[in-house]
Amino acid sequence: MSTITAKVLFLVLLTAQLVHADTMQWDGGGSDSLWSTAENWSSDVVPTSVDDVLFDLQDAKSCLVSGNVAFQSLTVTSAHQGAIDLNGLVLTCASGNVHIAGGGVAWNGATLVFTGSANQLLTLPDTSQIGTISNQKSGGVLSMAFGTISMRKLIAAAGTE
Repeated sequence: MSTITAKVLFLVLLTAQLVHADTMQWDGGGSDSLWSTAENWSSDVVPTSVDDVLFDLQDAKSCLVSGNVAFQSLTVTSAHQGAIDLNGLVLTCASGNVHIAGGGVAWNGATLVFTGSANQLLTLPDTSQIGTISNQKSGGVLSMAFGTISMRKLIAAAGTE
């Protein structure tokens, strides 16, 4: 293998590793219940827009979102027993899906923004009360699957309601 080929292969593998999403699991191990506290996440790092966020532990404490957040995807399983207070803030789903099956999510007027270029899916349990869903995608389709929900506002695309 030539030196140039080896260097190109190394760069390709390095780039693939850099864009791979990590799964950030809420474990509530910090001294408070804030999303922004690194010790509350299994890797002791606060999730970013390239991470898959997971709430799935039965004994995890509640989570308070204290500032706007971004993630690649968000999953709240029915096993998660803690509350998640979104505090009326903005949550941005960069390219993945949002699947909420339980966990006592309190939207409190929060806005959920989808910005990906590929297809994305929002799944909510019955009787959810969500603030605003904003489709700011640059391509693909935003699909929604849920039972009965109460929604304050749906922004279809680029600010149109």
